[in-house]
Amino acid sequence: MRQTATFGALLLALCMGGGALAADFTAQTVTVGMRKNMEDFREIMNELQAMPQARKGAIGVVGFSNGGYFAALIASLGRVKAAVSYYGTFTGVHTDKNLDRMRERWKASSSPLLILAGENDTTIGAETPHALEAIIKAVGAPYEIKMYSGVGHDFDRSGSTGPNNGAAAADAWQPTLAFRRAHGV
Repeated sequence: MRQTATFGALLLALCMGGGALAADFTAQTVTVGMRKNMEDFREIMNELQAMPQARKGAIGVVGFSNGGYFAALIASLGRVKAAVSYYGTFTGVHTDKNLDRMRERWKASSSPLLILAGENDTTIGAETPHALEAIIKAVGAPYEIKMYSGVGHDFDRSGSTGPNNGAAAADAWQPTLAFRRAHGV
């Protein structure tokens, strides 16, 4: 998260829920609370865009875990230049195993999304990022995906364990920067 300060652009960084929050509360953020959360994110993006130093239209989103879920939803709206999802919980904390919410929202005009995930992620599973990839590919929206071998969930967080997590965390930042630059953020 600290690295997001180096973007030099307007960036909405989302890191929501998980371990410290009760599972039912976390699930509520992506179900009954989803509409309110999305309204809040729209308002935050409007506030960012109104800042005098803002380059009009150049807002990006980076999300981690549950924040990665919302980054993908925000990208689906086409209101940001680009979004990056680190190990996004695209099933909405297992409340939407078929990714119907994603399928309903993604279209060709959606914003570009970079998906970064671990092949050994026991929280979301390796198949979930590929399921979202198939949805995005089917509608013709721009995306990239990078799966890290031997890596689990939260691979970029300090204190995360796993033999390949450190290397994946170091590597993931470069595609993140390249992706946002390529899309004008």
